[in-house]
Amino acid sequence: MPEKEKMFNKELKVINIGIEMFADDLEKQNVDVIHVDWRPP
Repeated sequence: MPEKEKMFNKELKVINIGIEMFADDLEKQNVDVIHVDWRPP
């Protein structure tokens, strides 16, 4: 199996930085996500 196919067959874990709506949408799809409330200085 090619390397990129192996990557897409693994469980997705996401660190979301910034827009909380992105993390919310991932959580609704049962994706393991951590949200960091970051804003530009």
